Amino acid sequence: MVAGDASNDGFAFPDLPKPKPLPARNPLLERSTVTDSSAGSLAAPSAVGVPASGAAGRPRKKLPFQIGCSPMDWLRLSRSKADLSGLKGGAPRRGITLEEVKQHRTRDNAWTAIRGKVYNMSAYMAFHPGGDKMLLAVAGKDGTAMFDKYHPWVNIDFLMSACVVGLLAPPTPGPAGVEWEDDAPAQEHKPDDL
Repeated sequence: MVAGDASNDGFAFPDLPKPKPLPARNPLLERSTVTDSSAGSLAAPSAVGVPASGAAGRPRKKLPFQIGCSPMDWLRLSRSKADLSGLKGGAPRRGITLEEVKQHRTRDNAWTAIRGKVYNMSAYMAFHPGGDKMLLAVAGKDGTAMFDKYHPWVNIDFLMSACVVGLLAPPTPGPAGVEWEDDAPAQEHKPDDL
């Protein structure tokens, strides 16, 4: 049966216009920051195009991934039996104070607290799309505000589950006799969410 011919049941294929030829360059990829390392070169690839905009319209300093440091590589590593938390097979701890977290702020030993959990970020440094400088900015600190500012959609519990050191201790109450501004009781951290 040919287009436009009607069979004895009344059905006919419609006449469709021929599709336009594809452009020589794909316009969707012109602003891409993904690099193609399939050419066989082991040299560090350079980013292509214009980086995406970050918070408040500032350009993001998105870095190309190094070979072996893609999100899929992190997923494979974090699901392996590697000790990424530094606990040497031990269970996550409870009651880690911010004072203890402050002692871990080097590239090789970087802890941060996010949403009440303490993470050892040392193994994740090479995998972070924003580079290790952004992670070092929150090493030894509570990084919840910075994390929520730049990554509110990221599921930190899934992404860094293999790096959990333990739970952050609840803040200690103020000295006796000091009155707080609001009368509402402090929200207590429940350690059962680990």
